[in-house]
Amino acid sequence: MSKRLLIGSKVPWRNMMTESGTPFLSYARIDGAKIGDELHRHLESLGVSVWFDAIAITPGKSQALQMDKGLQKARVGIALLTPASRRAILDRA
Repeated sequence: MSKRLLIGSKVPWRNMMTESGTPFLSYARIDGAKIGDELHRHLESLGVSVWFDAIAITPGKSQALQMDKGLQKARVGIALLTPASRRAILDRA
């Protein structure tokens, strides 16, 4: 795993994430897929179950509806900001 993802096993937000429902991991696939996958695997290794599209999306069903359901169940969101996500935000402004 990349050094930028090293998170201690006794991080203060761990209980909040596990007690508040499944956190929703949001990222831009174009440049965030690899680091998103690393972050997902690392959080899972710490015992934090994370909603992650590559695992949660069922092929053949509406991706948007499945993401909406994941967001509705989540009480915690993790925004993985990358250059592509920044561009998408600026393009909407």
